[in-house]
Amino acid sequence: MFNIFKRSWLVTSSNHIIPLFFVVYMIIFSLILQKTLPSSNVIMTNITFCGLFLFSAAFFAGWFEMVKQAIINNDKKFENEVERIKSSIALRKNFLEGITKYIFPVAGGILIYYVVFFIIIYLDIIVAEKFFGKIDFLANDLKIITQSNEAMVAYFKALPNEKLLKLFSWEMLFLITSGIYSILTLFWISALYFNKKESKNPFMSYAYSFEALFKKPFGVILFNVIIASMLFLYTQIAPLTVLNPILSFLYMVAGIYFFVFLTVLIFNYYARNFGNIGDNRGDCLREDKTCNQDGECE
Repeated sequence: MFNIFKRSWLVTSSNHIIPLFFVVYMIIFSLILQKTLPSSNVIMTNITFCGLFLFSAAFFAGWFEMVKQAIINNDKKFENEVERIKSSIALRKNFLEGITKYIFPVAGGILIYYVVFFIIIYLDIIVAEKFFGKIDFLANDLKIITQSNEAMVAYFKALPNEKLLKLFSWEMLFLITSGIYSILTLFWISALYFNKKESKNPFMSYAYSFEALFKKPFGVILFNVIIASMLFLYTQIAPLTVLNPILSFLYMVAGIYFFVFLTVLIFNYYARNFGNIGDNRGDCLREDKTCNQDGECE
């Protein structure tokens, strides 16, 4: 597993064009969103959000193709650093290629993800209300809670133990179900791009993601725990940078590269453990050979 982390960092640090594309996407998305939110025209707002969804699906369809090709390029042997840089710059061609090939599978996959997620949330609410009781008191006091951090802390300190236990039970149920859902669906995007059958069916990519857990349950769960720990540690740094603009900027830049690294890491892990890049894929590429589905050179 350490080798996959090392390879993923090399892919991230040697292909700056990937985080650059992501920054451009965030800027465009933010600008459009800022123009949309103040609008009181519901129809125009809905149209804009649909446009943003399609824009995001198109971007990530191409961006993930760039990530895929960067991972494949990392296994190649370049004559010098100039050749490696050229291959990195050439990833921009894969962006448009990825849009044409994957925009509808990615859009469909995102819709599937959130539809299922909202169904799980709905079922969680039903189960929680039946076994733990309703938490209407929280909704009624929402204005008090959102006034400030101090008001929120004071509110929860004043709650009786019975209500605190009810809230804790609700929270644990949501954490457990969302955690399981996250583990089951972690690889759906990487499976869409790296599955051995080269299927572009988003339903099949979810099936491949589920399959990964059952093939290597301990490895996949450990991998999820490591990613969750990394995300937790990263978020804990945020309060230390709030009051310093330089640190805040550095934290934002680090966050972009951290997101790219996690994306590359998840793709790399799936591709080498369950997808169409075997452990000896690099040897095949260095010998100018192809690698079959069993990971053997041809």
